[in-house]
Amino acid sequence: MKNQIMFTLFLSFFLISCEEDHDDHEGCQECHLEIMMKNGTADHSHEIGEFCDEDLHEVEENGWTVDAAFDHMGETYDVGYQFTASQVHCEEHAH
Repeated sequence: MKNQIMFTLFLSFFLISCEEDHDDHEGCQECHLEIMMKNGTADHSHEIGEFCDEDLHEVEENGWTVDAAFDHMGETYDVGYQFTASQVHCEEHAH
């Protein structure tokens, strides 16, 4: 009986701890860019990876800076190129 009570208490504390951690963080989300073609005809997506917590907040609020050059639909985006927050889209929008 004593072991059941100890296990129940441990499980309760564990679940409460996990719930508090979840509430304190935005979590992680996959994000992508919506890039307009030069001729203005269409948007195309380019995956930029997963962002978590403060990094997720930062990229959704302030945009994303290219950290490794990439080509997309014939256009090259060099390191340092800045995409605006309106071009960044993540799975869920907390804002």
